[in-house]
Amino acid sequence: MIRVMEPGDLEAVLELNNAAVPAVNELDEESLARLVGMSDFARVVDHDGRVGALLITLSGSGHPYASENYAWFCDRETDFIYVDRIVVHPDLHGRGIGRSFYDALLSHAEGRTQRIFAEVNTRPRNHRSLDFHRRYGFRELGEREFADGTRSVAMLELRLPRAGGDRP
Repeated sequence: MIRVMEPGDLEAVLELNNAAVPAVNELDEESLARLVGMSDFARVVDHDGRVGALLITLSGSGHPYASENYAWFCDRETDFIYVDRIVVHPDLHGRGIGRSFYDALLSHAEGRTQRIFAEVNTRPRNHRSLDFHRRYGFRELGEREFADGTRSVAMLELRLPRAGGDRP
């Protein structure tokens, strides 16, 4: 069901991503290609012959990525996986895709890091994503207000168990 994102997916990924604004920020072709190039964990789910969901992460600090949210985490830690975006097409909500993505990410993270970071909009409020992340085990580290005063995000952390511990 989940597979590695391929170069031929970028057009469909861009369309799915931009349809999800303001839950995620809008991208253009160049910024998406640059982001995927930095990622060591970019995955998609196919649905009816099209990309129906996507997940893009960055491992650790130091990437040349102009994201204030990513920078917020980099100012606090160096060893982590940052969930830059997770988007599931509305027709696929409630089918366990988000959980499957994060389960795959946890397997990828084993032996690499003890922390996964993400952020979710609190203004405008993304209730579905906030509820999902809390159910999965993320806890809020703080809230970050954007300089323009129109947006804010909850900064979230999922601590991974040490070797041999239970998963969320």
